Amino acid sequence: MLSFVLIACAVALWAAVALHPYPVEDLHTRTGDSLRIHDSRGRLLREVVNAEGERSRWRALEDISPLVVQATIAVEDARFHQHPGVDARAVVRALAQAVRHGRVVSGASTLTMQLARRIHPHPRTLRGKLGEMLEALRLERAVDKHTLLEQYLNRAPYGAGAMGVEAASQRYFGKPGEHLSLAEAALLAGLPQAPT
Repeated sequence: MLSFVLIACAVALWAAVALHPYPVEDLHTRTGDSLRIHDSRGRLLREVVNAEGERSRWRALEDISPLVVQATIAVEDARFHQHPGVDARAVVRALAQAVRHGRVVSGASTLTMQLARRIHPHPRTLRGKLGEMLEALRLERAVDKHTLLEQYLNRAPYGAGAMGVEAASQRYFGKPGEHLSLAEAALLAGLPQAPT
C-alpha cells in the first residue's frame, strides 16, 4: 500500500512539474532600479529609492564578483549545482531535526526555493512550503543555474533597504560589487538569512 501511495505521489509531482511549466515571463518582472544622481565629475549626489522603498541596482551575473557568487552558494545552498531545485537531503535532515527537537531547528530552502518565494510569496505553512518546492522544481526546469543565480543575487534582501547584492555592496561598503574583498563578499553572503 505504501509503495502505491509513493508511486502515485511521484506521478502527481511529475505531472505538476512537467505539464505546468513555470511562467518564465515572471522573471522579467522586477523592482525598478533606484535613481542615482551624479555631479559632473561622476560623484554620487543622491540616490532616490524605487517605488518599493528599496535601493536596487540590477547586475548581470558576469558583473557580480565571483567571490560573492561562491560565498552565497557556500552559505545558502552548498549543493546548488547538484539538486533540481529541492535538496532532498536537506529536507530529510530538517524533518529529522524537527522530530528530534519538537520544533523547527533548521530549514531546507534552496536558493531556487528562496527565489520562488521572492517572486511568488507563499504563506509560512506546510502547504506554503510544498507550493514553494513545486515552484522551485518548475523554475529549475524552465531556466539554467546561471539565470537562477543572477535572479537570486539581484532579488535577495540584504537589509537596510538594500535589494540585491549590488545595492548592498554600495550601501555597506560604498563600492561596486565587483571590487569586494573576500571578507566583504562573505559578510554579504550571510545577510539574506537574517537581513534585519
